[in-house]
Amino acid sequence: MARPAKPYLIVAAVEAALGRLASLAARRPVGTLLLTLLVTVAAVFPARRLTLNADLMGLLPESFESVKALRAVKDRFGGFGYVAVVASGGSPGALTSFVDDLAPKLQALPTIRYVDHKRPQAFFEQRFLYFMSLEDLDELEERISLRSNWEKRQKNPLYVALDDDPAPEVKLDDLVDKYGGAGAGRLARVKEPYYLDRERGMIALFAKPGGIGSDLNFSRRVVNDVKATVAAMDLSKYGPDFQVAYGGTFTKRVDQQDLITKDLRLTTLVAIVAILLYVVLYFRRVGAALLLFAPLLVGLVWTYGVAGLTFGRLNILTGFIGAILLGLGIDHGIHLLGRFEAELKKRSFADAIAHAFGRTGRAVVLAALTTIVAFLGLAISEFRAFREFGLLAALGVTFVALSTVLILPAALSLLSKWGWKPRDRGPGVMAGLMTRLARRPGVATAVAAVAFVALALTSLKGQFDYDTRSLAQSHLQSFKLDADLDRLLGYSMTPMVALANDAEHERAIVEAFRARKQRRGESSAIDLVTAKGDFVPVGQLEKQTRLRAIAKLIEPLEVSDFAGEDQKRFATLKQAVAAPPFTYADIPIEIRRQFEGADGGNGGSFVLIFSSLDLSDGQNAIRYADEVRRVPLPGGKSISAAGESLVMADVFSLVSREAPPVMGITLVLVFLSMWLLVGSLRKSLLCLVPAALTMVGTFGLLPLLGLSFNTLNVVMIPVLFGIGVDGGVHLVTRRSRPGQRVGALAETAQAIMAAVLTTSLGFGALVLADHSGLNSLGLVALVGLAINAVACVVVLPAVLLWMKEPDSSEGEGALADSAAAT
Repeated sequence: MARPAKPYLIVAAVEAALGRLASLAARRPVGTLLLTLLVTVAAVFPARRLTLNADLMGLLPESFESVKALRAVKDRFGGFGYVAVVASGGSPGALTSFVDDLAPKLQALPTIRYVDHKRPQAFFEQRFLYFMSLEDLDELEERISLRSNWEKRQKNPLYVALDDDPAPEVKLDDLVDKYGGAGAGRLARVKEPYYLDRERGMIALFAKPGGIGSDLNFSRRVVNDVKATVAAMDLSKYGPDFQVAYGGTFTKRVDQQDLITKDLRLTTLVAIVAILLYVVLYFRRVGAALLLFAPLLVGLVWTYGVAGLTFGRLNILTGFIGAILLGLGIDHGIHLLGRFEAELKKRSFADAIAHAFGRTGRAVVLAALTTIVAFLGLAISEFRAFREFGLLAALGVTFVALSTVLILPAALSLLSKWGWKPRDRGPGVMAGLMTRLARRPGVATAVAAVAFVALALTSLKGQFDYDTRSLAQSHLQSFKLDADLDRLLGYSMTPMVALANDAEHERAIVEAFRARKQRRGESSAIDLVTAKGDFVPVGQLEKQTRLRAIAKLIEPLEVSDFAGEDQKRFATLKQAVAAPPFTYADIPIEIRRQFEGADGGNGGSFVLIFSSLDLSDGQNAIRYADEVRRVPLPGGKSISAAGESLVMADVFSLVSREAPPVMGITLVLVFLSMWLLVGSLRKSLLCLVPAALTMVGTFGLLPLLGLSFNTLNVVMIPVLFGIGVDGGVHLVTRRSRPGQRVGALAETAQAIMAAVLTTSLGFGALVLADHSGLNSLGLVALVGLAINAVACVVVLPAVLLWMKEPDSSEGEGALADSAAAT
């Protein structure tokens, strides 16, 4: 059959260029290796400057409202969160003694702005009556008047009770509860001065750093300072079972970074060792592994060098690009080395190099180009984790392919001069499978169709995982302590913040958020809105007049007139009616500093907004973000809260909004590029069969295994599609002589299994990661690759045999044996 005029023109041009480059490298091996060495050394310097930013919240575009608002708050507020010290295993007295001893030591640290270990609720217990309305003070006066008159009658010796008249109660709880939603009201109702849980034997101390948690170096320094201070104390005096743990935002950032770094080292090392061992077993000699790994590592260095120049740091996904590229990048090396060995048995060295690298098969070039397209499709995403992963992965595949074409021919040229000879590896293991499939390909196709239809139905049960705990290190102690710390503190350690310019602006913001909460009623996600103005009630002089009147009513009463808990309530009331008015300057510093920045509040103040929802659920975070954004203010303006939970809400919203179109566009681009490169719609559709089955099978199998897609592992959708196309290309474009279809499919399937296994070793190493998000990425990858293996070595061969796809009879320049590695 005559060779098509237009199809494969791009692929043929790439083939020819690679062949010429490989031949040149083989003729000038020393110069080629020196040149690649110089380029690699040059790439090492920017690569060494790379840092790892494991924080998902740093992956949104700078233009996002939540990012700009968070930065503005951090500039004035000084950052969110604390370094929390949690002690347990001692008596309540020992626990309180510990935090009393530790607080001044931490306060003296240069990295600590202030230490919070006690509540100033005594101040508000004495002044809580000033926070009541005049109407409620009138009601209180009426109740006390009734009790006072009753006591006077009981003490009058001439008074004779006609019935058993009970003493009127002086109830306060119903009146105080009205104001429990405000910060001062909540403090007045808390009876424990320390952040102490007596039942669980636990106490907390909160150290506020003087810097921001996004500065990892500062976070590590302040956490180490706190830990060193505690370590220098004699903890044995607080009890034999006394223990200390650390939590809070700063501690979690350091723990997360350390865990990711450890995972990076472990998974990369495991991937290298596993792939090395596999290549040694596959080629049955150690030298083959060294030949393939040298260009692979060089390509990785080039990739990291460009990443250092362009991005300056790696994110949570690109940090593991090395382990991933190890599996993807070595596949082509296996094909090329195997093809060279096969060609060397019947040609001279120079011709073997030319044929192996110039005509090793359009399938290799097609697979590489479609894989690059699949990765580049992610680059259109606004989500930086996806965009940077796609760009670096595409760049990495390109660099690994280029370094392989340069280094492998040069190394083979030198080795051949030293007497190196290829070794026969014998027949592949796929021959028996293909023979069985050839007997009843229709049955195998039908069974596969039924299985994948069933998986397609189960895929409807799949759901996107919005739980941030599936992306965080919830098994780390610092993450586990979050719920305990919020409970001890009485509210979230990381509230949302709205910046206020002055007192009038602050009051407008508070009223606007409370109005929105009231409008939404029980469906509101807002729990508490508070500002420093809430701690200085209005109309104090008028209220003082009422309190003096109440004091006169109380004066004749004695504590002995009450019984049980009423005695304590009466003593507190007697103190409260005598309290003088107060100003903001009288408010305890523990309260004032929560609403002031590092400059002492000269730059305005803050309104704190607390949520009633569990914001670790991404759907709750999205709902909450919707409620605290664009809240209307008088004059036509609006205000939005800022906080890390809102940034995470934007991450979830962005991924859920972008994932379908980005993934869809990527799949379309892969198909179009396939059609353009192959030049045949029919063959292009056949090439896509494994990719389509991989998608269907993965989506259907994940729910059955209790797995789901999340913000991180959703990136595997286009990756698995590209890998599926890779296998389809090798099978459909495999050249075979008439009557040799079964043998050709067996050889190709064997090479595909080698590629899938090496890719699985690269991605599969992620299942060893302690980071739950990366662990889920590895699990999804393994599920998808297992489905892909079945689709490539069973389903598509059966379909091709059943359809009796005609053998290709293209000429010398046509598709060569891309699977000759077997």
